[in-house]
Amino acid sequence: MVRKFFSFCLDSDWLEKNPAKAVKSPVVHYEATRPFTDDEMNSITWAAESVREAHPKNPVGPEKKLLALVLLMRYSGLRISDAVMFGRSKLKGGNLFLRQQKTKEPVWVPLPEKVINALATCDEGNEHPF
Repeated sequence: MVRKFFSFCLDSDWLEKNPAKAVKSPVVHYEATRPFTDDEMNSITWAAESVREAHPKNPVGPEKKLLALVLLMRYSGLRISDAVMFGRSKLKGGNLFLRQQKTKEPVWVPLPEKVINALATCDEGNEHPF
């Protein structure tokens, strides 16, 4: 950013020379994102199912929605922002209907029975279960 700023200053004739030209860009090494292990997924689903034990004054029901949300994200690959906006109309015969963002091509993602069952136990009257 410093180099770009001073480049702008140079282009605008505010400076005669770029003092940040010698500054090198940092080398960043990213670690690959790994999927959750079976133990980690068991811990996540356990936490979702037992949320009322930690917060007993909460009404009955959020634990079902939380578990359904976790399972939907796990087996569909949806981001949390897309998963919370999930509508039942996108689910047909055990498959999740999506459109690819880049090409707008339709994609059908098969979901396991346990995800379908978890979604079915969420507030059945709403199009958006979360």
